[in-house]
Amino acid sequence: MEALVKLFKSLGEQTRIRIFYLLVNYPALSVGDLERILNVSQTNVSRHLAVLKNSNLVINRKSGNYVIYQVSHEISQNFILEFCKMAEEHIQLKSDLKIAREYLPT
Repeated sequence: MEALVKLFKSLGEQTRIRIFYLLVNYPALSVGDLERILNVSQTNVSRHLAVLKNSNLVINRKSGNYVIYQVSHEISQNFILEFCKMAEEHIQLKSDLKIAREYLPT
């Protein structure tokens, strides 16, 4: 039960929802990518990623000088699908995806 509480608490903040939604829609993003897309400071992005990582929602790996984040393989597809159903209605999240599409190569 404690892990479930930790999971939902970690998504109890708007910036973390925005970050998780972007990571659900993109296979991997760096702190710099998220900083530019969300227009949030590097420190702020890193702090929120630490919370998401601590709850096992995201994982990271080093790639040269960058730390790349992605959704954890431990997160069930059903959870991701339900999360996306709820999230896709929000204008801010749609705006974030639009900015990501403009910023990131396809």
